[in-house]
Amino acid sequence: MAGRLTARVFSNPHVGLPATLFFDIEIPLRPFEFDGALQTTAVRLDFIRFPVSDWRQFEDREFRFPVSPRPGYIDGSVYLGEAHNPCDVTRIRFGPLAGRTLQAELDLRFDFEYEGPAELGKPAATWTVPLAFDPAQLDEAVAEARRLRATSGGDPPP
Repeated sequence: MAGRLTARVFSNPHVGLPATLFFDIEIPLRPFEFDGALQTTAVRLDFIRFPVSDWRQFEDREFRFPVSPRPGYIDGSVYLGEAHNPCDVTRIRFGPLAGRTLQAELDLRFDFEYEGPAELGKPAATWTVPLAFDPAQLDEAVAEARRLRATSGGDPPP
């Protein structure tokens, strides 16, 4: 099942975070039965900071990330059994751009012991997922980040 790559600019003056370009990845899971109920869920990876100035620089590159709560971690999770379960992502390797799709290989580790279902433990996996994206939406977010950084006198995004 294909995932989706989006981008946004987010700031939080209360914690000293200037307007920053973040990327998000959502990977829907095929519906499955768990604990007697049909589950429809997705893996959400939010607030991803890549050291690039344009999303086209993802092509054929690999990025590594620390685990939560170290600075630079990816805010990842999956809801299962009405519980929030963290997901650490330590590596994303992008393949070539192909139209509106970008292949991604992700190293993930789920923590179902955090809120449950604890019997699933802390499995790790490497997934290869095609990520669909809207080039105009990504370009808009990149342009907005550049504008906001320029008007605030800050450095442009990396």
